[in-house]
Amino acid sequence: MSRACLVICLVLPFAMLQSCKTKQPAAEPAAGQQEISDLTTLEQRHKNFRNLTAKAEVSFGGSVFSLSGTLRLVPDSAMMISVQPVFGIEMARVLCTQDSIFVVNKFNKNYFSASYSDIYSKGGLDLQMIQGLFCNMPWGLSQGDFSMSRYDRNSYVVTSDGGIESTFLIDDEGSVLRTTVENRARNLFLLAEYSDFMPVKQRGDYPLQTKLVYSDGKNNITVSVRTSSVTFDRKVNVGISIPSGYKKAGLEDLMKLLPF
Repeated sequence: MSRACLVICLVLPFAMLQSCKTKQPAAEPAAGQQEISDLTTLEQRHKNFRNLTAKAEVSFGGSVFSLSGTLRLVPDSAMMISVQPVFGIEMARVLCTQDSIFVVNKFNKNYFSASYSDIYSKGGLDLQMIQGLFCNMPWGLSQGDFSMSRYDRNSYVVTSDGGIESTFLIDDEGSVLRTTVENRARNLFLLAEYSDFMPVKQRGDYPLQTKLVYSDGKNNITVSVRTSSVTFDRKVNVGISIPSGYKKAGLEDLMKLLPF
């Protein structure tokens, strides 16, 4: 699987709903109006669904790819991405569990598997971060390790684990407008900007479109993702199987495909 193919696989579900509204910046609170007061519960509010299944279209490097990509997510449990770029034939599947990542590459008939700690020993890379980026969720707030300051007419929230710093721009209604993930020591930067929001009952507004920008100081990659369909709270099968005869690729091959 080429680097470009895996990037496409990983960003397919960034935006997932069918009808939208334009998200306006939240106005400054009027006198007596209460700002977001309990950010520790905001994280759980964004996970207020049992599971989801979604499909999306991807524009990568200025070209439009005809892909049928499916995301299945059980919050805090597992996330699976299946990619069928031609004639509905699955060519790749990515599974993120609570402690590991698996990638099955049917094109080259091999697979990768590694724990998060194997990929990034300093910590910070985990299912919380991955599902958060893909599904417009903040993470790390429930531990209370964050700082908050006012930014323009929105709330600006920063969380840090020491190795990777995660920053969220959140409006007064609790919707995440932008997320950045940065490793300054390694000059790595990932930006996700969310737009074309639609309201979702009992959680923050959800984006129909996301722009993802990744930079490592030498290379810059921009990917735009737009949804085609999504369903919430229907039974999903999240799993992966490795066909017999597939060769296991080394950890270094998996690390070459991942930004962190």
